[in-house]
Amino acid sequence: MRLISIPAILVTFATLFSYISFAQGLSSCDGERYKTAVFDDVDVVRGVKFGEGTTIGGNDQELFMDIYTPKGDDETARPVIVLAFGGSFVSGDRLQLQPICTELAKKGYVTVSMDYRLYDLPLFPFPTTEEMIDVVVKSMLDVEAAIVFLDEDSRGDNTYGIDADWIYIGGVSAGSIATSNYAMLDASDSIGAELKVALENNDAINGIGNSEPRVNIAGLLNYSGALRSSGFIDAGDPPVISFHDDGDEVVPYDGREIELLGQKIIYVEGSSLIDSAALAAGVQSELHTFVNSSGHVSYFNQPSTTTDVLNKSAVFMHDMICEGFTSVNDLKQILAVSAFPNPMDNFITLSGLSGNENISISNIAGKLMDNYSIESSERLYILNGGDLVPGIYFIRVKTESTIQTLRVIKQ
Repeated sequence: MRLISIPAILVTFATLFSYISFAQGLSSCDGERYKTAVFDDVDVVRGVKFGEGTTIGGNDQELFMDIYTPKGDDETARPVIVLAFGGSFVSGDRLQLQPICTELAKKGYVTVSMDYRLYDLPLFPFPTTEEMIDVVVKSMLDVEAAIVFLDEDSRGDNTYGIDADWIYIGGVSAGSIATSNYAMLDASDSIGAELKVALENNDAINGIGNSEPRVNIAGLLNYSGALRSSGFIDAGDPPVISFHDDGDEVVPYDGREIELLGQKIIYVEGSSLIDSAALAAGVQSELHTFVNSSGHVSYFNQPSTTTDVLNKSAVFMHDMICEGFTSVNDLKQILAVSAFPNPMDNFITLSGLSGNENISISNIAGKLMDNYSIESSERLYILNGGDLVPGIYFIRVKTESTIQTLRVIKQ
């Protein structure tokens, strides 16, 4: 692939700043609550049943959640964060999220750690792509059951003191895959045959789920998760904040097949592609990349980075809850790189470059096809992809402080 540059003087850019109105900020906002730890301890109600379902192995399973609230808090209309644990859809439990739920509840939120149905067939022979998609769909239905339970309770007895206009969902690793796909998938999205079959087999409607109308999601907390396709994201989807190691060998930062016990199971698209697709669709997105890290959710392994990630997550939510709007206020968003046309024929144009990037092109298998270092004041480049065979490619644009990945199709 050959790169052709165009002088910046020939290119004019206009930046559009838009604001998306939400419900009026909560009266409990005081400048600190929902951003910092304003409570010393939490109360926990464990084992609250919110649903039941049949696993892929044919077993009936009751589903429970643990609910964390700020100890001594008098507020009765609080944002709620529903989180799902990790474990490759074959293991894990809701107690894994106790530290995260505790710290976020200390900031004034109601936090929930929820069950979801796991893969319970034998691991040998290895699960098929169709089986894992079915498990993910079941987990998405369980996410919906959890938020419907909380929504209905809030509009009745309001046992847990929440405001259902401010329901956030998220998770770690597999839990984030479940919640991310639930947040972004809807009936208007183009889905593959395998996912279509899984949705139909699980009696899913409206893209996913059985609630009508669908419960509103205020935002998504994506901790090293992925989507089946970043193409699920379109205008009107919830704002998202993502954290990911750029060399993650478990859940890919870009696009790659997830492996289970060394066996490739299912292709997914990670946080970098989620961020790029969200920005392209006009959806508020923040991506926090842990550069040159091959760990998986490495940031939750150290107290300092855990605190930083949870503080950034809280500020992300606070600015919506207390300011009453979301805004395109991140420098990375303002200078986001775009690629067009996409799908491409032989040429694709990159715009929004600062002139000090490293650009690499990889195929869907992760093989590096080409690499360039750019040091100039030029803002627009044309890539000649005439030597690429038709298929999906990833263009990674990297500076000293940011990484952005663009998913492109060669016709």
